[in-house]
Amino acid sequence: MTERERNMIEQERNMAEQIKEFLDKGIPKADIAKATDFSLEYIDSLLEKFYPQVPATEQNSDIQSQLNFLKQQVQILQNKLEFENVQLKQQLNTIQAKGANMAETNEPIQTQQAVQQWEYMSSRLMGGMEELKKLGDQGWEVVDGLRMDAGRETVFKRPKPKKKEPDYGHSR
Repeated sequence: MTERERNMIEQERNMAEQIKEFLDKGIPKADIAKATDFSLEYIDSLLEKFYPQVPATEQNSDIQSQLNFLKQQVQILQNKLEFENVQLKQQLNTIQAKGANMAETNEPIQTQQAVQQWEYMSSRLMGGMEELKKLGDQGWEVVDGLRMDAGRETVFKRPKPKKKEPDYGHSR
């Protein structure tokens, strides 16, 4: 859009604004047309361009139908929330009842996973890469290399094995 076109649009906007102000003050459109030498059609086109109007009855009925639709949607959501609240209350009661049953039977309730425990070792790795591969096969991984007085120590870690129940050789 050129500067000239922008200026023309701005002038039309100003004229439409002035016409609207005169109309709002109660001055008839015909009197405005006589005073400005504009045709009624041009005045109407300016007003429509910058102040489009929807007839009041159509606008009100459209708004009313939208309002009715939104009221229905709110009612549907309220019903859904009430239903879900009932379900949540039932689930909460079930959980609470299970908790009470567990308290009576003294069954432990596990709420967290056990913390991973590690075992560590250090070695001077005299066997090079072969020794490192063997340790990796056994689950060891390198944590750090430490410089000691007599050389370099490599620190390894691996998960501590889980304690198994003792097997006494007979079934219960």
